[in-house]
Amino acid sequence: MNDFVVGGQDRKLSDKEQFELLEWYIHEHYPLTDLEDWLARLPDRLTHAAMMQLGTAADHEMPGVLYGPGVSMSEHGLGTLFTPSKPTGRTAVASFGRAHGPATENYWFPLVAAAAQLSGSTILATNKVAEAKGFSSYAWGLGEGCPLVEDAGFDNYLLTRPEGNWIQTPKSAREEIQAVAEFLKS
Repeated sequence: MNDFVVGGQDRKLSDKEQFELLEWYIHEHYPLTDLEDWLARLPDRLTHAAMMQLGTAADHEMPGVLYGPGVSMSEHGLGTLFTPSKPTGRTAVASFGRAHGPATENYWFPLVAAAAQLSGSTILATNKVAEAKGFSSYAWGLGEGCPLVEDAGFDNYLLTRPEGNWIQTPKSAREEIQAVAEFLKS
C-alpha cells in the first residue's frame, strides 16, 4: 500500500477496497505464527482494524456480537449444542475441523451461535461429523471442517471458506453468516 493513511479522510471505499485495506492491516500488524491463537484473536482484531482503517461511519459489529445473544449452549455426546432463543425444530450439524481450543471458543462458537439465532435451527457443533449424521440432514463446514462435512455424505451441505481465507470485513462476515442462516432455513 503506497497511500497509507489513518483516519481523517472523507472518501468512500468500495467493498473490495475495504477488504484490501483490512487484509493489509491484519497481515502487517498480526503475522500468522500460531494459527490457533491467531484465529482466537481474529474477531477482535478485525473489529479493531475496521475501526482504525474504515472509521466510525462503518458498522464494525461481528456476527457473534450482533446475532448471537440469546442462544444457549449445552454439552452433547458428540460436541456442543447451540439452541436459539426461538427454536423452529430445524437442526443442523456444523464443523470447524479444529480441536477444541481458543479458536473454537472465540472464533467458531460465536459464528455458530449467530447462525443458530438467525436460522432458528438447533446446531450441533462437532468434528465427529459422520457420527452426527443422524442428528440432521443439513450440515455446514467452515475451513478445516469442510472435508469432514463433504466426506460424511450429507444431502444438504454448505461449505464456507474451504481454503481457510480467514480475513474479511465485518460487513462480509455478517453477510456470510446471513447466507449460512438462509441455507439452514431452506
